[in-house]
Amino acid sequence: MNVVIDSDGSEILTSEDQKQISSNEQAVVHFPIIPSDLGTIDIEVSARSTMAADAERRQLHVQAEGVPNEFSVPVFIHLDPTSTNSFTKSFNITLPSDIVEGSSRASIRVTGDILGPSIEGLESLLRMPTGCGEQNMILMAPHVYVYTLLTSTRQITPELDARLKYFIERGTLLASFCPLAGFRLTAFVLRVFHQARGIIFVDKHVLQRAVYWLLSHQNTDGSFNEFGHVYDVQMRSFGDHSPGLTAFVLLALTENTDADWMTGPYDIRGAINKAKDFLIGSFDRIYDELSLVLTSYVLLGMPNSSELEEKILTVLKTRVFRNNEIVLGRVNQTNQVNSYSRWGTGYTRARPIDIQLTSYALLSFTARGLFQEGLELLSWLTHQRNPYGGFVSTQDTIVALQAMTEFVKHYAPSGYDMHVLVRTEQSPFHFEVNMNNSQVLQSHGLSYIPKELTFEATGHGLVVAELDVFFNAESDFGESAFDVSTVLLDDYLNSFKLMICTRYRLAGESGMVVQEVGIPSGFAPDVTSIGNVAGLKRVEQRGRFLDVYIDRVSDDILQSWSLI
Repeated sequence: MNVVIDSDGSEILTSEDQKQISSNEQAVVHFPIIPSDLGTIDIEVSARSTMAADAERRQLHVQAEGVPNEFSVPVFIHLDPTSTNSFTKSFNITLPSDIVEGSSRASIRVTGDILGPSIEGLESLLRMPTGCGEQNMILMAPHVYVYTLLTSTRQITPELDARLKYFIERGTLLASFCPLAGFRLTAFVLRVFHQARGIIFVDKHVLQRAVYWLLSHQNTDGSFNEFGHVYDVQMRSFGDHSPGLTAFVLLALTENTDADWMTGPYDIRGAINKAKDFLIGSFDRIYDELSLVLTSYVLLGMPNSSELEEKILTVLKTRVFRNNEIVLGRVNQTNQVNSYSRWGTGYTRARPIDIQLTSYALLSFTARGLFQEGLELLSWLTHQRNPYGGFVSTQDTIVALQAMTEFVKHYAPSGYDMHVLVRTEQSPFHFEVNMNNSQVLQSHGLSYIPKELTFEATGHGLVVAELDVFFNAESDFGESAFDVSTVLLDDYLNSFKLMICTRYRLAGESGMVVQEVGIPSGFAPDVTSIGNVAGLKRVEQRGRFLDVYIDRVSDDILQSWSLI
């Protein structure tokens, strides 16, 4: 190996090796390279002899080093010609000091379609693996909601029709009604599969078995018992006989009463009435917020007396709003970490449970035509959306998109005629949103990340605008919920053994954990070397990453596993 310093200070690496190769044999030669640019580069290898020559050209994708990060700076612009017709909001954008050179990019997006950013990113709403039942639903449920919306508003095109049906069918193949998956997941999949029946073929016997299995766990008082392990620690208040679990199951049952197979060993309508009576009798004793908003949503969607509906809406408004501000889920926020604590962007991600709470409240207000209250919740939700169009995790993303879809179905501004001006320190960007292009997602890529940003708007309509920022940092600056350490064992020239140890930093134990292990270029993991590890449920290879699913990680027991 020779390293030559050129006159301009740049390094030129040369390497020489000699191999004598007999006929029908092969040899391996190592040539270390250091790419100077990110992106796709051509690598050409040639061989020559006195008798012949050959060459091969391949492409190498060079990725930036460091930890990928992204965030959005969104604004929700609602201009009513009868009240206000102008809007201004400014932001200061701060970034960490250890950004990897060449890894940063940004874009400005503006649209009159509230679901526009989510529809644009339907295939990648979340940047996370999808190897278990609930995560697989992220591939299906949003597509069902969007397909239903576009069909009802006559916006579906042949291209969108084929694209959405593909992902819906893919979701039905990946999801399954495994009893070990638990009550909540079974009820949720039942709901989505039933809604998909009008789009693709779904075997009615699959739905029937799921309904009968749920009904077999109903108690005499109308409540239900949980079955299986609940991986989401924030949903563990949904225990046996709880209103929250009963409301969740009842939601699935009420949506399946129109099926033609509702005969058999169980009286589904009788079971629904018993569950409804249980929720009405328990309503005054519901203290946790998720059970309250779920119960409210379910009961408001069923025939009730006007006195009961007024009571539910009064309680719901009191728990959602205080002094004209949203307070639902904003108190007692222990057991959480700040994703951007070290460098302080001023951007704080909401907890998944807060997004679910707000989404079910939005569904309740939409069901009763309370659009003014709904607009407040819709604005808050759009501010929690990530640059891919999703939210934090699977369940909150699915419920939030359902709530936003339902709201858009029932509410539309009187018209669109808005001029949006986005100012940065380098140049302004102009966007026009009118009746002809309100459903178009307009975007403008930036070669820099602005430090100062101002959104200005005049006219009338309802518009979502956002700055999306992507970059790699040399280190993970977030305050993690886990302590993770790696130990390199048996390090050889062509192989090494890696041990990964994990402990939960918060009190108690986590829900299901997915660890993502990046594999260095030129190496391949031997998945069989992991062996049988207590709590390790699944291992998947995804490109140059290895996804490892672990049941739970506690604060007092170190979770360890090794890989060659």
